[in-house]
Amino acid sequence: AVVIDAARKRKIKVGVEISNTVFSDQQLKLDEYADVIQRDLHGKPATKWGAGYVPCLNHPDVVAYLLAIYTDLATNYDLDYIQTCMLNFVFGDAAEGGCFCDACVTAAGQMGVDLNAIRNALRENPQAQPYRDQWQAFRRKSVTALYGKITGAIRKANPKIEFRLNHWTRSAEAGGMYIEDIAPLLGSIRLMSYEEQDGDPKALAGKRDWIAEVRRKVGDKLPVLAAIGVRNKAYPELIRQGVKVAVDSGVQGVTLGHYDGAAHSILRAVRNGLAQAGVPGIRPILGVEAEQMASQNYYSNPWLYETCVNTDGVGVLSHRFAERDGRYDIKVSYADEKAGRGLVTLFVNEDKADSWRLDQDIDCWPTRTIPNVALKSGDQVRIEGRADGNDW
Repeated sequence: AVVIDAARKRKIKVGVEISNTVFSDQQLKLDEYADVIQRDLHGKPATKWGAGYVPCLNHPDVVAYLLAIYTDLATNYDLDYIQTCMLNFVFGDAAEGGCFCDACVTAAGQMGVDLNAIRNALRENPQAQPYRDQWQAFRRKSVTALYGKITGAIRKANPKIEFRLNHWTRSAEAGGMYIEDIAPLLGSIRLMSYEEQDGDPKALAGKRDWIAEVRRKVGDKLPVLAAIGVRNKAYPELIRQGVKVAVDSGVQGVTLGHYDGAAHSILRAVRNGLAQAGVPGIRPILGVEAEQMASQNYYSNPWLYETCVNTDGVGVLSHRFAERDGRYDIKVSYADEKAGRGLVTLFVNEDKADSWRLDQDIDCWPTRTIPNVALKSGDQVRIEGRADGNDW
């Protein structure tokens, strides 16, 4: 409720995610939940990428548990959307994937499918037809039916809440999910394509191709949201390129992948990328990175994924303002480490605009906003930093 209230005050939409296997690997122990675990062709537990058990989405208890979670969220929380990136059936063909459990035998029978006969034939030859296709079709219908039940539960509890697919894999069919089937059940779809975080501009072609592929499958009416990978090896120019690829591909929104690990320079690049791509209503952030400013007694020393500068004593950074005359809010991103009380002072020409101590001791990157500062083209904006302890 604290997060929701804070978001509402900022007019930010709020959503939650039901992730991956619903139960954690630690919770889903074989001796306690043997009857709900997916089974392979030979009756052995089918595992997630060789480790960790996965609940069967045809088991009545699993379905009831899932629907209870969605119903509780939709009923008791002020949400705009609920999204999921569930692992459906264990990936693979009949020789590797799931599921052939008793619950699936029962569910198949209700669809007029004899899963026992299919299993016997596939044990002789996992590629045997028409049994292989019948098994795949059964998994496809099962996943679509589950998503239908989830959508129904959410709409019954609160029809204003959107059900979103956080589409995490380009191989979803290997687990029985076909997005063209579930598209009518969704309010939107988000593509987890985080190419930027690998640091390779050539990978952006994959982002463009996946957006186009999904759009072909779901049609023009379902909103498609792109993701931007803002951590690891991402850098500002690559972020701007990724945003442009997404916007040029016609997505209805851009989301950030794991923004909790993103540096301020990366987050600024997202907004500037939207502005450069011509998104209406988005103005670029005017500014300069510290390492691009003229410096005295500062040196480069990256910290917490951010390129930055440090001083061992007293350092000075300066920059000539080159934009239109006017009043601006100046925002300074800085590191405030524990065990130190450094001092930062901001000057415009020779006039002190603000000064503050680094005494929060929070080991992260806060931002200081100095509002309504009068600036003229050619003014010198200067930052003076005084080191103390770990604040340097």
